Amino acid sequence: MIILVFLTISLGSCLLLGIYARGFSREGSALDYFLASKQIGTLTSGLSIAATCSSGFTFTGLVGLYISLGFSAIWFSLGICIGSTAAFLCFAHQLRASSAISLEKHLAGGSQKLGMLFSFISVPVMTLYAAAQIKAADQAFQIIDFGPRHTGGFLATALVFLYCWSGGIRASIFTDVFQVFVMLGSLAILAFVLHAQLGGISGIYTELGSIDIRDTSLTNTPSAVLLFTAGWIFAGFTFASWPHAMSRFMALENNRAVYRTVFTFTSFFIVSHLLIGFVAISAKVFLVNYSYSKEIALFLVAQDIFSEHGIGGYLGQAMYEVFLAGFFASAVSTSDSLILACSSSIYDIRGAINKSSSSLTKPKILTSLFCLLAFLVALFDNQSIFDSVMLCASAMGGAFIPTLVIRSLQKNPNSTALGGIALLGVAISISWRLLDYHKLVSEALPATLIPLAIWWIGHQIKSKLTKPT
Repeated sequence: MIILVFLTISLGSCLLLGIYARGFSREGSALDYFLASKQIGTLTSGLSIAATCSSGFTFTGLVGLYISLGFSAIWFSLGICIGSTAAFLCFAHQLRASSAISLEKHLAGGSQKLGMLFSFISVPVMTLYAAAQIKAADQAFQIIDFGPRHTGGFLATALVFLYCWSGGIRASIFTDVFQVFVMLGSLAILAFVLHAQLGGISGIYTELGSIDIRDTSLTNTPSAVLLFTAGWIFAGFTFASWPHAMSRFMALENNRAVYRTVFTFTSFFIVSHLLIGFVAISAKVFLVNYSYSKEIALFLVAQDIFSEHGIGGYLGQAMYEVFLAGFFASAVSTSDSLILACSSSIYDIRGAINKSSSSLTKPKILTSLFCLLAFLVALFDNQSIFDSVMLCASAMGGAFIPTLVIRSLQKNPNSTALGGIALLGVAISISWRLLDYHKLVSEALPATLIPLAIWWIGHQIKSKLTKPT
């Protein structure tokens, strides 16, 4: 009975919101389906960006990072916060003013071939990212031992398909807002209960004295701290290269709303990471005598605390339900955005947009295909959720951040050069991780700086050669 309540809250509420969003559609066009006719408000957009950037990674990969690195993980959160806020402030206005409906089309300018290359880079990466979120939802159902294997992944995919088919990006954004509060509520409840169970801040601090809670290899010198944090600042900067996040800025009702949207996102980010940090460190104390996988630590804590051994009764069951709903919401809130971003990329690059067309058959077919593809990839993805998300983010950043910077500095950059820069960024990102250098500094730093440095050197050489004597 408890699991039925969980499914009803998580799936039913999102589906109803998706259907409700359909009623706001004013025109049956691709522009409306993918960008809500650019009529999304500030608060709604900011919360949607916060939800879609959080993902199932928040409850799994980020918790695992805090448990692995201890207090050193604070530098990760700080770096990501600084980098993402700066990136949005730098590039959001540029995207809001664009006539394209996808980041890839905007970056390609008028070049069809360059647009196809950018889609060739982004679509597989976003599909892998979406698959990681579906895998995270599947993990939740495996841990609570509900239904056959892959039940959670199937339900998450089916839910995304139904409300994205119905309402497009409006459905995604409306459900994001609901999911933000579910996520925060579940984290707040778990933090409150852990605080009480472990004897408050003083009790947790006392227990930490007997646990190796800090990875000093990353913070033993000021230069190590600086390098580690700088890497994550660049990783945060890659948020501006995520088509599913930037589509929210592209859908804003006016340019003045950009700053308020960024403020909303950053506020949520700070609150959620403070909660996650506290919950993760507390979980490490709570599970000190257990052997467990770091990415499922919160589930183990919730099962123990809310079971008959802990709070128990209807109150414990209800709290456990809210926690599960929060996790499921975090996974779904990102996968829907990614799937719609894949669809808009292919549709936009093919030049299929017709603002006067009332047919949404092609956009919806593309959405259906990417839902299916993401689910199939999730079945065979054996990487940890943290590794999958970081690799996707860095590869996208290496491809698109240098291009965004170059387009900001130069009006008509060479398309061939932009394509080469993008491929180089992806190659550096993947190579850096394969060589395990990402353990020292995030691959986002070299994948962004090296292509930009090469472009700048080439630009200077070209300027001198073409300068009239």
